[in-house]
Amino acid sequence: MGNKKNKKWAERPNVHSPKDQDWQQKDKPMTNNRDEQDDADTDKDKDRTSDADESNARPDKERKIKIEIVKYEKLVEILKDGRSTRRLLLAVLLIIVVLFLGLTTLALSIKHFFPYNTIKTTQYGAVVIKSEEKDVAYWLLNASGVWANSGFVVKKGDELTIRSSGASFTAVHHLVDDAKSNKELNDKWVGADGQEKRGERDSLRALFRLAPNYPESMLLMQIFPAGKENNRNNWLYEQNEEDLKAGDMIAIGKESRNIVVPRDGTLHFMVNDILLTDETIEKMYERYFEKLCEITKKDSTNKTEILKRVEMIRKDPSTANCQAFQKLIQLNKECGFNNMPDSIWKEKGFAFAKYPTGTTDAKNKKNEPSLTSSQAQEGYPLITELLYYKEKGFRDAWYADNLGSFLIVIERKREKP
Repeated sequence: MGNKKNKKWAERPNVHSPKDQDWQQKDKPMTNNRDEQDDADTDKDKDRTSDADESNARPDKERKIKIEIVKYEKLVEILKDGRSTRRLLLAVLLIIVVLFLGLTTLALSIKHFFPYNTIKTTQYGAVVIKSEEKDVAYWLLNASGVWANSGFVVKKGDELTIRSSGASFTAVHHLVDDAKSNKELNDKWVGADGQEKRGERDSLRALFRLAPNYPESMLLMQIFPAGKENNRNNWLYEQNEEDLKAGDMIAIGKESRNIVVPRDGTLHFMVNDILLTDETIEKMYERYFEKLCEITKKDSTNKTEILKRVEMIRKDPSTANCQAFQKLIQLNKECGFNNMPDSIWKEKGFAFAKYPTGTTDAKNKKNEPSLTSSQAQEGYPLITELLYYKEKGFRDAWYADNLGSFLIVIERKREKP
């Protein structure tokens, strides 16, 4: 029975309730989808692994990167077209030319209204302004200077224009004497053109000025070559007389145009007066002695002896100087000049001052006078200030007492390139 019952239960059809059927239908697809998703993920992983293996196995040279430019696509298209490219280059060139011309016009306009200058100062105080067209120097000259160095260097062939303004006075002691007496000045302040003086005394001195054919105190210029320029305190006393009176001397005055520079060197300036070198003093004394004999009607037979003694006097103090002075005192008596009143020389307007004795300088023995006041008086008029200047080597004695100054403007044209 039992087996039959079981057999019948087994032979019964598989009948479920609607709810069971719904559950089975719903559950079955879910199981299938989940399996399919897992299979798909597994296949993707395999594909990635396969691609990676293939990528690692592929050589580097087979890798290619393609870059597409889209930002300047229009420009690229223009450059591909030859005609468009030429137009573009022509437009760029035209813009550059217009900009260049505009900037050039602007620069020239600025330069016209505000010219570019280089300003320098020489070690001797000259201010030099350099432009493209010319060089201009401004320099102040002291009237007491002897070939004062401006520091302005020139070359042979340079063309100069020089102007000056100012005034000088040739003897400060004359100015002081006239000022004390409240009288009109005997000597006048004069400009750069100098002044012509008349009289025997002035005509004699005019023969021995640096520029005898030009007025007293006129502005002069000299060019000293490299190595001979005035650049130290004792320069004046170290120079030969020929160097101090070189042939390149030029009279400037208030203005001198189109000066062609004869040689390379540096410009030096001074006013026209007498530079008391030994040679000048000896020549001047000879003319002076002849004038003494003419005024006093005395015999000039002792001329040779007197000039010999004058020539013996030197800058360095020595026994010979004392002997020369003693001999001149003796000759002064023999000629009878010592008995002539001093007024005769002043009346003729020709007198030189007496040998200056003054006070001795304990610190500077070389300036001590060799004669006493009585000896100087006893030897006058043969012994004068000229012999003192010769003895002491006082070459610039007649410049040291000058007053005044001159503003000198030097203009040099620059060569066009």
